[in-house]
Amino acid sequence: MLKELNGSDWLKLLDIPPKMVPSALILRGTRNLSRHYMRYAAHFSEIFEVGSPTGFLEDVFIGRFKGHLIGYASVYGGSMASEIVHIFGEMGTKAVIQTGCCGALNRNLRLGDKIYAESAYSGEGVAQYYSDKVEFRENIIGVNSTEIFQDSIYSARVFTTAALMAEGREEVAEWHSRGFDAVDMETAAVFAVAETFNMRKGSLLFVSDLPYTDQGLLHVSEADGLLETADDEIVMLSLQIVERMLEISREETHLRSI
Repeated sequence: MLKELNGSDWLKLLDIPPKMVPSALILRGTRNLSRHYMRYAAHFSEIFEVGSPTGFLEDVFIGRFKGHLIGYASVYGGSMASEIVHIFGEMGTKAVIQTGCCGALNRNLRLGDKIYAESAYSGEGVAQYYSDKVEFRENIIGVNSTEIFQDSIYSARVFTTAALMAEGREEVAEWHSRGFDAVDMETAAVFAVAETFNMRKGSLLFVSDLPYTDQGLLHVSEADGLLETADDEIVMLSLQIVERMLEISREETHLRSI
């Protein structure tokens, strides 16, 4: 059964050399899997495409960014995201950052604003299989990001849902009343699985729609340029955060060896 497979099993099944296990993993939540795969791949060298004979995995790669081995996967929803984090966690990857877009619940957020999930609440159904908790806190971004972000990003409490088409005015109002700032479809699942494997975890998102107004996912075409810019910024911020985290880890390892 899949649950019983360990890291060695996955390395063999996916034909990944042990020396290619990445230190960190970046996920992009999207329906446009291939497009964002290419978007991230443009920043990497020595790309190793991860797949399997049965097509179990697609749009996943391991590559080098400024000398660091980093994994990437395009995912959609908590189920798909959790599978990738589980596999890389078993293989020994130490950190994961979820990226993508979100809907604003906080009335002060605007289209194109960037947030990091200070915490994520599970409403997607995946986290329950990994934890008894319903809310999970990040432990990468808030502590490592001051000089990278400056004042360009907001901390947020994120609600993770699984049913985009079941997101109506009543649900949005309820989530807002409970103190959530944004809604996405992956973060809580990613955080729950990451905790299971003792991985550090974070989530960087940009506001793509305002569900409490008429500016929903299908009505923001006039802001396409703004959102594209925000998306590009999230890509670079995620890479910078991972780079900084890995450099700090390398320095700490060096100091312990002295």
